[in-house]
Amino acid sequence: IFGDRFFDALFAGKPVDTFGDVNLPHTYTYVPDFARALITLSRHEEAYGRAWHVPNTTVSTAEMMRLFGKAAGTPVKSRKVNRLMLSMVGLFVPIVREMKEMLYEFEEAYVVDDSDFRASFGAELTPLPEAAAATVAWFRQHLATPMKQAA
Repeated sequence: IFGDRFFDALFAGKPVDTFGDVNLPHTYTYVPDFARALITLSRHEEAYGRAWHVPNTTVSTAEMMRLFGKAAGTPVKSRKVNRLMLSMVGLFVPIVREMKEMLYEFEEAYVVDDSDFRASFGAELTPLPEAAAATVAWFRQHLATPMKQAA
């Protein structure tokens, strides 16, 4: 949900598209925190040979939107996209068609249990306001610079 389309709309002052119930708890992972967790796992042989849920933060989508809006200096306007609308738009936009498969993550609580990782290695998480500010800054820079398409 928090990608180019979200930040394009946010920066333009337009409504962002939301799916499901934005007030449900949802686990979000900040990419630098994810990278740090992978480095931690790579340094511990006892981590090899099993799956790990890396440390992350559980918060509502509405709260993440508020944090992004605050970091961007603009309130977030949103509009809910229902399944029928997704199906119609999905006929023309492949990424939207694929979103239908992931709707369950936004129609019920989506919480990942990272307690094994925390118990084994601890957790260093970036505070959400800081993560939101860095994410907004990254998207401001990268959306302003057209990316070259691979040939």
